[in-house]
Amino acid sequence: MRNWINGKYDETIVEKIAEELGISCLLARILVKRGISETEEANRFLYGKLEDLNDPFQLKDMDLAVARIEQAIAAGEKIVVYGDYDVDGVCSIVILLECLQLLGANCSYYVPDRFLEGYGLNSDAIEKLASEGCQLLITVDCGISSLAEGQLACDLGMDLIITDHHRPLDKLPPAVAIINPKLGGGAGSSDLAGAGVAFNLAAALWRGRMEQEKLYNWLELVALATVADIVPLRSDNRIMVKYGLKKIGQTSRKGLRALLRETALEGKNLRTWHIAFVLGPRLNSAGRLNSARNSIELLLAQDEKRAASMAAFLCRVNEERKRIEETIFREAVAEIEQHIDLEKDPILLLGGEKWHDGVIGIVASRLNEHYRRPCILISWEGDCGRGSARSIAGIDIFAALDYASGFLQQFGGHKMAAGLRLERRNFPAFKEKILEWAATQELSSLKPSERKIDAEIKPADINEALLKELELLQPCGEGNPVPLFLLRQVSINSAALIGKGREHFKIKTEPDELEGIAFNQAQYMELPWRNSCQDLLFELTENEYQGRKRIQLKVKDMKCSFMPDRIGTAQDSLQRAAELLAASMEELKKGRPVLFIYPTSRILKRSLVVLENYFQRTALQALHGLMNIGERRETVNMFRQGRPRIYLMTRAYCRYYLRKNPFPQNLRLVLELWGGKLKELEYNREIRWEALYPPTAELCWQRTERVMDSSSPTWIYTNRKRTVESLRQRWPQAVVQTGIRELEQLRSLYHSGLKAGASVFLSDGVFAGIFPRNRLNARLFFADVPFSIYEAFSVRGQMAAGSEEPVAALFDNQDIKSNWDYLNQAYPDLAEIKAWLRQLIDLRQNPIYLDLNNWPVTVERFPRGKLLSVLLILSDLDLCRWRKEGSIIEIKLHKPDSSTINLANSPYYLEGQAEKKHYQNLASQIEKSLKW
Repeated sequence: MRNWINGKYDETIVEKIAEELGISCLLARILVKRGISETEEANRFLYGKLEDLNDPFQLKDMDLAVARIEQAIAAGEKIVVYGDYDVDGVCSIVILLECLQLLGANCSYYVPDRFLEGYGLNSDAIEKLASEGCQLLITVDCGISSLAEGQLACDLGMDLIITDHHRPLDKLPPAVAIINPKLGGGAGSSDLAGAGVAFNLAAALWRGRMEQEKLYNWLELVALATVADIVPLRSDNRIMVKYGLKKIGQTSRKGLRALLRETALEGKNLRTWHIAFVLGPRLNSAGRLNSARNSIELLLAQDEKRAASMAAFLCRVNEERKRIEETIFREAVAEIEQHIDLEKDPILLLGGEKWHDGVIGIVASRLNEHYRRPCILISWEGDCGRGSARSIAGIDIFAALDYASGFLQQFGGHKMAAGLRLERRNFPAFKEKILEWAATQELSSLKPSERKIDAEIKPADINEALLKELELLQPCGEGNPVPLFLLRQVSINSAALIGKGREHFKIKTEPDELEGIAFNQAQYMELPWRNSCQDLLFELTENEYQGRKRIQLKVKDMKCSFMPDRIGTAQDSLQRAAELLAASMEELKKGRPVLFIYPTSRILKRSLVVLENYFQRTALQALHGLMNIGERRETVNMFRQGRPRIYLMTRAYCRYYLRKNPFPQNLRLVLELWGGKLKELEYNREIRWEALYPPTAELCWQRTERVMDSSSPTWIYTNRKRTVESLRQRWPQAVVQTGIRELEQLRSLYHSGLKAGASVFLSDGVFAGIFPRNRLNARLFFADVPFSIYEAFSVRGQMAAGSEEPVAALFDNQDIKSNWDYLNQAYPDLAEIKAWLRQLIDLRQNPIYLDLNNWPVTVERFPRGKLLSVLLILSDLDLCRWRKEGSIIEIKLHKPDSSTINLANSPYYLEGQAEKKHYQNLASQIEKSLKW
């Protein structure tokens, strides 16, 4: 699991954008979370047109470049376009070359050989071009760091124009013009790819000469390059890729059309991923294993047969590339596992003999993803090495190389990716310097990777209308990822592994019957989805199978619902609870039971309400003295047999059980909510015994007459309907959370209450994790008396973050007595039980029928409210059986001539005594604090 980040946003801005653009609040929320806060900006993002592209002349030196190129064309000078060998470089060359040819220039192109010349300008190439009469050299997607080579071109009488998008060094090469968006230009142009810069130069040259439609035909190449080079799809990039994708689908370029046919993409609605994972790798493969000229000639091809042949060739080369890549990846992993200490080395640096340097960049990316740290791979040949570096978000690998540049022959790139050359003898010193840089950046403990949540939704939100509206966010990619949605507390009905190698995890949820698939995540089958509800992080897609379309969740991450969204950020107690619940799931997976022990049945029931939101109901089994006898016996049998469940038991019932039965032999984990290990288990060393909370200390109570009105959030604990109604009369806008069992509903009430400006929340404390971590200004009042010190601590821990300040009591002494009245009615004492049994025997009836609505004179001195409690205890003692229909109770005495009672054999009675004992302890604390 990765850290899940659910960023904050201003709902007022969301509503404004939604209303003014006529879109849903969900879509507006996604935009706001992505940093779009103005309606005009949102409108350009969703509906941007080609006319919205920035003026190319805003780019620094554009006017100088255009003037020099026009001069060269007019004079018939020889112009050479010099580019890189990746997709961006290839497309940049084709764009500028075709533009110059249409303008009548005497031009050609040059692309260096990756293996003989390396990246960027090189001296041998410059000397060769000079000897062939080149007078104007224009670089595309390279040149910004070629200081010596730039000077050589000048010395040989060539004028140099550099167009690039990589990060400039402190010193720039000598050139007539340097067009680089990082040196100055419109705000929408700052993240252009090399092809985007070349397109802007073409647009500037094109202005006023030919119709715009011909210019826009090059957008298909800009789209290919922009996506393949992984630059942000914002501003101009987004517009160009949006229209460029359409152009690819309608292309008249013979080579590109042949490649679409060869990859079975012809006629399909193309997405950015088709470029990233299908077209881009094939265009790249030529420069990686052979020569980038193959890709350039494919894009320039005018002959159908030659185009088809070249497309097929690129696909074969790509297959070879994948084979080589896999071999290097396996060798690199073996080297890392055997010789690199991942605890000490936050950046991976390794090399291999004659590793194909056309492929090591891809392998570095895979290693970087696998180990979640930057990676620098070196391919050694003799005394020389060529390397590729790939990084992760937040770590600037270019800065690292710059820090260690004294040991490099050459390097260039940007924050996330770079290339380098060095001598073998310098590698140890280079590695030491890189790790020294890492130490200054405090990278020794790399953070877990993050996934940013775009919206938390419910199953009811998932429909065709949402899927259609999300199309407005396309094209998605770097800087504008496919939206990630979060569904919480999902029950998975079924799961299976599918695919040739059973590598994909497929699920169906209940009761909504949503289908989901997690590609290449077979390990999810091992998660406890059978017992625990799951939180799903997913993209929404439409799956078509046998002509039928269906919405599908493309699951990107998955975790048990009780686990926090962020690793190590929860409060200590919540983090520990999550860890113990995870351990419980492991026990169930191994076919073993788990036992949770609670101080009272009331605390148990409150906990069960929460747990039922996180676990499948079949995984939880309550076991205490207040249960129906038949249900209790059935559960006891399950527990005795060691069947895998989480059993929730009270301390009173646990002692009762152990008098007659041993714990199951396969029980290994016991969790007690509050410390205080049972003496009966001290001898059992096989059982792991954990306590979630330490034994409770005394609370300091402070009497207050009323709640002061305040804008700060105020929580008032209530456990009686009459209290809730009384408080609502004073605060009609109060948010009532008392009695609600669904955590999702509680969260919704909380957030909607805050949005509506509510400051008072009435709650019984039965909830988990819905309040913000920073609650320093929150206030907590007890309007009703809790029934134990554990209940009081639990409520304060939920709503007041464990504050050490006195506990504010709105109740008085009469409220304490009211709780006693309730407990005494629910749990009669020995004398009352005996009196009732004697009276039932004296009725001389068997069975006995009593009408609660027409209380017989014969028993009128006995309070009818206690009858049911008495009957439950007598049933425990096997003195009677009874049933109730409406107001009529039928009682059948088993031993009508006996009045012998051993209350130690009644679990119900034992539970009642525990409840009274714990309430007595709390009442004594309150009376001591308040001096009543």
